[in-house]
Amino acid sequence: MFCCASGLLLTKMENGDIVSLLSILTELIGAEVVAMSDNTVTCSFTMDRDVYNAYKSIVASYGENVKGNIVRYMKSVIMYETPNAETIQAIKEVQELKKNPHKKSYSSFSEILAEMEEDDEV
Repeated sequence: MFCCASGLLLTKMENGDIVSLLSILTELIGAEVVAMSDNTVTCSFTMDRDVYNAYKSIVASYGENVKGNIVRYMKSVIMYETPNAETIQAIKEVQELKKNPHKKSYSSFSEILAEMEEDDEV
């Protein structure tokens, strides 16, 4: 079980998942993580009050509280292993390619494979 300063609790997580989650938190929001025992940690971070209040207002409008929403988000990140740096980079690459008016396009997957085979022969 992990506990953050706000009282956030995460249960039934594997050690690797916890380490990954804490790395994400540290990277995204500069969270400070302190081990309390083998099964708990304290996370502490500072953020802009207006950002927090806006987030809290949106979350509350859906009948949730901040802690519950963050826990649900964290579990979703762990379950789907996203977002990670590789996925974010791939999305950015696709977005940049879509902006290029001279990009090459294909009408079928077999067309792509045929071009790849031609490249291998050269």
